[in-house]
Amino acid sequence: MIFDVLEKWGTYFKGEVWRKSFEFLLAATPATTDGEHKLLGDDVLARVMSYETKPLSASCSEAHRQFIDIQTVLSGEESVLWHPVGSLPIKAPYDSAKDAELYHLPSAKEGNPAKLILRPGLFAVFFPHDLHAPAIGESRSVKKVVVKISISAATLCGS
Repeated sequence: MIFDVLEKWGTYFKGEVWRKSFEFLLAATPATTDGEHKLLGDDVLARVMSYETKPLSASCSEAHRQFIDIQTVLSGEESVLWHPVGSLPIKAPYDSAKDAELYHLPSAKEGNPAKLILRPGLFAVFFPHDLHAPAIGESRSVKKVVVKISISAATLCGS
């Protein structure tokens, strides 16, 4: 997981895949249309969405195998919990069509996650070894972008 301000993305990544992703994120505003935006074919796409955050009790954690997530909030704020893969019990097995495996969140006795507060101007990158539980909060309106980068595109030499 990486968590930083958008303007510092180049500290971590080089190449066209990452440049295109962060150009979109830096240009996106609360007026950006909800829906899917293809940035580099099926290998890099941005999903813009508006929703209400949910309480922790209604949340679960997720992990992906085929895509890396870059997440940023355009308006509002949400909490995102992080755990390493393998640290939580599986709630729903891996679904390749959704590229998601869901996990139960732990009780207070089982361990505390890292908690991020995602606000405009910040970004988080979640790799396949990062469990993340997004959209947590006290019924706040959020507009968010999740850029999905395929593992194959992210690992190509010079990408």
